[in-house]
Amino acid sequence: MKILIVDNNSRALNTYEETLSNSKYDLLLAQSSAAALKLIQSEPVDIVITAWDMPKMDGIELCRRVYQGGFKTNIYTILISDQETNNDLIQSLGTVVNDYIRKPVSPIDLTIRVAIGARVARLEHQIDRDRETLKKEYYPTVRMLSHLVNVYNEDLGDHSRRVAEASVRLAQRHPGISADAYPTIRAAGLLHDIGMVCVPASLLAKKRTEMTARERVLYLSHPIQGESILNENEKLRPIAALVRMHHEQYNGKGFPDALAGNQIPLLAKIIAAVSTYDNLVHRGKYPLEDIPTHLQRFMGYQLDPGLYAYLVQLNLDNMVADARKKYQEIRFEDLAEGMVLARNIRLKGGAMAMPFQTKITAAMIDKLSQYNERGYIPNKFYVYKW
Repeated sequence: MKILIVDNNSRALNTYEETLSNSKYDLLLAQSSAAALKLIQSEPVDIVITAWDMPKMDGIELCRRVYQGGFKTNIYTILISDQETNNDLIQSLGTVVNDYIRKPVSPIDLTIRVAIGARVARLEHQIDRDRETLKKEYYPTVRMLSHLVNVYNEDLGDHSRRVAEASVRLAQRHPGISADAYPTIRAAGLLHDIGMVCVPASLLAKKRTEMTARERVLYLSHPIQGESILNENEKLRPIAALVRMHHEQYNGKGFPDALAGNQIPLLAKIIAAVSTYDNLVHRGKYPLEDIPTHLQRFMGYQLDPGLYAYLVQLNLDNMVADARKKYQEIRFEDLAEGMVLARNIRLKGGAMAMPFQTKITAAMIDKLSQYNERGYIPNKFYVYKW
């Protein structure tokens, strides 16, 4: 454990060094903040103990630069001062400053505070090591299994990638989900259908009502098969549980365990909801503007109604992105023969006037002109870019 002590007062510096010299720490000394920063940049430091009152750059500013320095490991900081706490210190504690010792500093107090800092530093180092292990083992394994799904069926692989990406986007909006959960939901989204590799590929083209009794049993087993595959790797077990539950339904009529309501974890509910959304868009081929209506059919029955607003926002984001890529907004007077509608044209009361993907003819323009003159339809249309 390497500790850097910073104080422009050489007597105080020597006192702190003497106090900690018997604790088997590797001690470094600096008499200015500038010198301290040079030391930190040249070799790894675990704890910085610094005086507050120093010329040119005070202790809080040193702690702030340490905090913002982008070093490979977090550095625990302890500030020493005879000043009363003030707004600068209050705002810094817990962010750029981890601990504060008021002068006069007793040897026991310093020893205890440093021991606490050393324990925190060791825990953070362990977290850093675990993250490195994840990068080396966890993510390559997830990518390999995702590739296996893609080899089994490209459409299923594409579906899984879209579910993973959209699940993270939804999770980022949800106040009940922390950033720490994003890698888990991304991996679970990628691998939610990994169990399908244990099922004949011919079943992918069938609806459940078209399957034989034996085929239905095989299909219904795929969440359990997916869990079994992932449970072989200890680090994938949190994902395995979500994969098992991605076909559970809010009303308790899903499979394999008939879980209901709050028995289903939020992350599993999100993956199920996004998977349903993706199927409506890419398998059902429904236009994005109609998706909210179709989603309502599943709420409180198959999907958690609390996720409806998040799915609608996700859909709205996709509509905006899609429009930028494929569509253009035009006014009625710019509508021309040969254009293809990118969205439905509806009367102001909601009735369908003309469906999307309709190729515009002169007769259609005449009909729409009548609607437009009477104020029955909006004056803006979305057509595919030529």
